[in-house]
Amino acid sequence: SLVSGPLGGVLLAWGHSVPFIGQALSFLVMWLTNQRIGGSHKPERTDRSSAWQDLRTGLAFVGSSRLIVAICGAFMLLNLAMNGAVIATIYSLQLAGHRPEVIGLVTAALGIGALLGAVAAGWLVKRVPTGALILACMVVFTAAMGVITAWPELGVVLPALAVVMLTGPAVNAAVGGLLMHVVPNELMGRVQAVLMFLAMLLAPLSPALAGWGIGLVGLGGTYASFGVIGALGLLTCAGFRPIRSLPRMDRWDEVLV
Repeated sequence: SLVSGPLGGVLLAWGHSVPFIGQALSFLVMWLTNQRIGGSHKPERTDRSSAWQDLRTGLAFVGSSRLIVAICGAFMLLNLAMNGAVIATIYSLQLAGHRPEVIGLVTAALGIGALLGAVAAGWLVKRVPTGALILACMVVFTAAMGVITAWPELGVVLPALAVVMLTGPAVNAAVGGLLMHVVPNELMGRVQAVLMFLAMLLAPLSPALAGWGIGLVGLGGTYASFGVIGALGLLTCAGFRPIRSLPRMDRWDEVLV
């Protein structure tokens, strides 16, 4: 994350097709290194269900849990708002005529924030209740959006988004660990597939909303709109007691889904 943004900008400056060639080469390297992994890692399956049956099973489990549905709903809104704020920043820099390698600093700033947050993630997950971590992430994002709405300059936007990313690793570790703890092992793959799909369901709307927003209400108004979307995620978590009361990881056995 630290190098991909600036590197992508440099490659783009060389030619529009160069970043895609670079990505294709990276996938080739991944394929070659995967060939070096030995052993049999195929999971044992005693049933003969189809992919559609697996999907229905995962959906049924997720739909039966109010807690998981609420967490998915909140993080769908947060992903939409966060991706939208980042893309709006990239659009604004492009419209202002900045060079591609400068625009790449946006993802570099996010990478720095995530890296610093990852250092503290393990310590936080062990000591801070999961519900409090989720609420803190939502509060930090909403506050950051308020700041960059008032001051949409690059020198304010990049640090604010980096601060948002500080909370990301701990929340991802806490929520991901909790779900792995409460979901039965035999359903883990099917449920995780459904959760990943739901978490990213609204993300494709981010570029469209960012572009429309800048054209209709300007950059500050667009940031404010994404801040409202993030605030809805915060209200979802704050207004749902099972999320607010999620305990620390040493008490996850007490969580009912």
